[in-house]
Amino acid sequence: MDKFVKPISRARVSSLLSELQGSDDHKLQLLAEQLSIYQSELEAQQQELIDSQELVRHQLQQRALLLDRLPVPYFILDRDLKIVDWNNAAHVKANLASRQQKVPLFFTALFTEADSQTLRDWLYDPHNWAEPFEISLANDANSIFRLEAEPFEDGQILAHLSDVTDLKQTKSSLKKSVEELNHALKFMTLATAAGDLGLWRYNPTEEDIEWNKRYYELLGASPEALSTGPQAHINHWLGVLHCEDKERVLEEI
Repeated sequence: MDKFVKPISRARVSSLLSELQGSDDHKLQLLAEQLSIYQSELEAQQQELIDSQELVRHQLQQRALLLDRLPVPYFILDRDLKIVDWNNAAHVKANLASRQQKVPLFFTALFTEADSQTLRDWLYDPHNWAEPFEISLANDANSIFRLEAEPFEDGQILAHLSDVTDLKQTKSSLKKSVEELNHALKFMTLATAAGDLGLWRYNPTEEDIEWNKRYYELLGASPEALSTGPQAHINHWLGVLHCEDKERVLEEI
């Protein structure tokens, strides 16, 4: 604004009004009065602009402080998916320059070429943001990150990464353990049937009892006869114990 409008001091405006006070040219006097009003309005607008710029600067500082406290890498992207700001966690994880050395960088450049185009398509459609996007960094291809995005001010995008490598590995290990357990159970079932063994399982905390078919046969009972619940199984089992063994067995259980 200062480049196009040369400010006129209030003293100068007052001087002009004094000079025109006795003039017969009424139009010049009105023009001077309007000029004074216009100058006051310009000064007020200039002050509002200064106040607005200061408010924006303060908000940006507060935003930067807030993001820097977060342990998760955060990035602010413009409409072209260029990184315009980032927090300390992003600086460390993505090996970015410090804020004082900002260099325009496309967000997709942080990831492998194989993922870049898919990521670009995902980011350009906000409907995709309901579900996170799993991806690996170019400088850490062995890690898996969950990318989430949300709309930010002025059409920008707030993107953040969560390292889910350990979680994925844990799920993979758990899946493998379940598969191994199922295999062992099948093997045990076959071995039990081949060996004509009776098996039972008892959880006293939950009052849960399970017998296999052969165990029912060994105790002279049937699932139908003991269908009323765990206590029926316990009573039947106690009934077939030898009297000399009953007290000792109950103590051990």
